[in-house]
Amino acid sequence: MILILGGTKSGKTAYAEKIAKEYSLKNSCSVVYMATAQAWDEEMKVRIRKHKESRPDTWITFEEPLNICSVFNEISLQNKGIILFDCLTMWMSNLLMTLDDNFKKEEAETFVIKKMQEFLEGANLFQGEIVIISNLTETGLISPSFLGRTFQDLSGICHQMIASKSDSVYQLTAGMTS
Repeated sequence: MILILGGTKSGKTAYAEKIAKEYSLKNSCSVVYMATAQAWDEEMKVRIRKHKESRPDTWITFEEPLNICSVFNEISLQNKGIILFDCLTMWMSNLLMTLDDNFKKEEAETFVIKKMQEFLEGANLFQGEIVIISNLTETGLISPSFLGRTFQDLSGICHQMIASKSDSVYQLTAGMTS
């Protein structure tokens, strides 16, 4: 497993796609792209379209904002290629948005960490490579909102969970690894 972290527009996706293309060519296997973004507004629709246009037509795409574990498990049983998961923090955001407006932090932590554990269990079943893209949100200012602080804390926790199971972790800044 490879974890790729970075800020907005840091080059994470391009770097992950490069890894996926090289792995696919080297191992004569397919690339499965797992997309979690939802198009809530026009700007997000444009972002999603640009991401789609950057991918080769031969890649298999699953678009699933919430039930990624069931899709992940389905792919794991059928494929031995490479999975590119874009992106962990978008998925976490989608999960948090399913909670009641008055959720407690402990409730959110329990829910998201359970989903992350399910994700990692599915990853263990997969015979190929997995590249996970995630936004590095926990390095900036502390969010002024409860939801923002909860999200930042969970991002850090989930990044540590994935990093502990990863073969490599890369941080991108201005398109370069550091």
